[in-house]
Amino acid sequence: MPYCGAVVDYTPHRRKFGTVAATLLTLANLAQAFLFPQTWFAMLLVQASVAPASFFAQSIAMWAYLNEPREADRDAVVSAARLWELVGGLLYILVVAGSSVAAGLDDLDTARVGQAVAAALGGALLAGSWAVFGERDARRSRPAGEALWLSGFTSLWTTARWMATDEPRLARLLGAICFIDSAAGATVSMTVVYLTQQIGVPGSEIALFIVVALVCSIPGAVLHREVLRCLGHRRNLCLVAAVYAVVLGLTILLLSGPEARPYALAFSVPIGFTTGWVYPAMNGFVAAMVPPGRETETWGWVTFSAVVLSWAPPLVFTVIKETLGDLRLGTTSLIFFLVVGGVLAASVDDRAIPVTAGALDQSRTTKSSTRSAPGVASTPANGVNSDEAVGDSGAA
Repeated sequence: MPYCGAVVDYTPHRRKFGTVAATLLTLANLAQAFLFPQTWFAMLLVQASVAPASFFAQSIAMWAYLNEPREADRDAVVSAARLWELVGGLLYILVVAGSSVAAGLDDLDTARVGQAVAAALGGALLAGSWAVFGERDARRSRPAGEALWLSGFTSLWTTARWMATDEPRLARLLGAICFIDSAAGATVSMTVVYLTQQIGVPGSEIALFIVVALVCSIPGAVLHREVLRCLGHRRNLCLVAAVYAVVLGLTILLLSGPEARPYALAFSVPIGFTTGWVYPAMNGFVAAMVPPGRETETWGWVTFSAVVLSWAPPLVFTVIKETLGDLRLGTTSLIFFLVVGGVLAASVDDRAIPVTAGALDQSRTTKSSTRSAPGVASTPANGVNSDEAVGDSGAA
C-alpha cells in the first residue's frame, strides 16, 4: 500500500496504475471460475495474493480523485458510489441465483458462475470508471535521491506522526471507523448464523433475507445525504451508529427462538437500511476531514482501519458461542463495537483540517515536526470553499 500511494502521489501515472490494478483484480476473479480439484491450490495463491493486492492498489488510486470536487459535489459522489455498489451487488445476486436455479447447478458450478459474473460485471464497471478518470500530474516531488518505494513508507510515517501530534481528531475518526466498520461488515454473516441456528430459518428464507436487506440498503444510502444536510458529518455518523445498535438490539430481543421465525424476514428491512446508511456516513466524514495534499496517505489509513479489526467481532461471537453456547450474547457483541465507534466519532470536531501538503512535505525535508500555524482559520467541513477544489471535478 505505501508503494501504491507513492506511485499515485509522486508520478504522473495515477490513471495508468489504477487501470492496471483494476485489470489484475478482474483477471484474479475470472481465474476463480476455473476452480477444479486439480487447480484449487493455484487458485488459493491467486486469491491470497493478487486479488487483495490489486483491490487495495486500485482503491488507493480511486480514492485519490475523491477530494478534487467541492464539498457538496463530494457528498453526492460518496452517496452515488454507495448506490452503484448496492445496485451492482443486487444485480449480481439476481443473475447468479437465477442462473443457478434455471440451469440446476450444484454448489461448485454456482460458485464458478458467480466468479465469472463478478469478473464480467465488475470488470465492465471498472473499465467504464477508469475510462472517465482524467490523467493527473505528480502531486508532489520526492526528496532528491530517495527511492520511490521508500518515499511511500516515509510519507506514510510522516502522516501518522502528524495525526498523532497535531491532529488527534483524525486519528480518533480512524479509530471510530475501526470499530463501526468491523461491526457493519460482520453483521450479515453473524445474523445469518443466528437466524439459522437460533431461530431455525431455512436456507431459502436466508437467501431472501439477504436480498431484501440489500434492496433496503439503497434507500439507506439516499437517507444518508438528507441527514447529512441537516446534522453534519459527526452527528450523522453518531446517529447511524446508534440506530444500528438499536436495530441489532431489537433483533436479538424479539427474535429469541423458533417461535419468532415468521417475523425474521421483517428485520431484514431495518438491518439493510442502516447498512446502506453507515458506509457513506463513514466515507463522507473522512472525505471532509482529509487535509489537502494528503488524500492518498489518509485514504490508505482509512482502508487499513476498515480491515484491521474485521476479525474481532466474528472471533468474539465464536468464542462466546463455543464456550457459553449463547448465540444471543455472542451477537450482542456487535453492539459493543458500534457503541465504542460512536463514542469515538462523537469526540471528533468535524471542521476541515487547515494543514497544507506543503507544510507536511517541509516536515520531511527538515526532519522536524510541523504544526498548524497559529491563526489559520478552519474551514467548516460542510462548507469547503469552491476554490479549494483541485483539478477536473467532472472526472471525479
